[in-house]
Amino acid sequence: INAEYMGVAYAAAEGAAHAVAAMNGQLIGGVPVVCRHADHDPGQKGAIARQQQPASGGNDNVYVKGFPTDWTEAELNEVFSAYGTVVSSKVLPGKGIADAVGAGMVRFTTPEEAAQVVQLTNGLELPGFGTLAVR
Repeated sequence: INAEYMGVAYAAAEGAAHAVAAMNGQLIGGVPVVCRHADHDPGQKGAIARQQQPASGGNDNVYVKGFPTDWTEAELNEVFSAYGTVVSSKVLPGKGIADAVGAGMVRFTTPEEAAQVVQLTNGLELPGFGTLAVR
């Protein structure tokens, strides 16, 4: 799979959050768009940003990595609904056959709930598979 990258700078965090929510998962030429907040640290290229958000406008999405590659949104919903109210989930497409673990996004009802889910599930052991990284 060929990947193209681009960046867009927004004047306000609300505009960026709206763009991420509106574009993530949309199809362009039959290929799903993966849209996320960018890192501002070049040393962390490719990682999901952990930006400071105002208390009134935090992030209600969490990034999950380390689940089996054959999982669907249904499996993500099942696992994470035990920790909070799942609004939606998305399994992110892998970069190739060599990908050993799945990655995705899970959206919760509030930023506070998402933060609590990160605290409860980061490092969660999946029996027979490995450990989840949740951010």
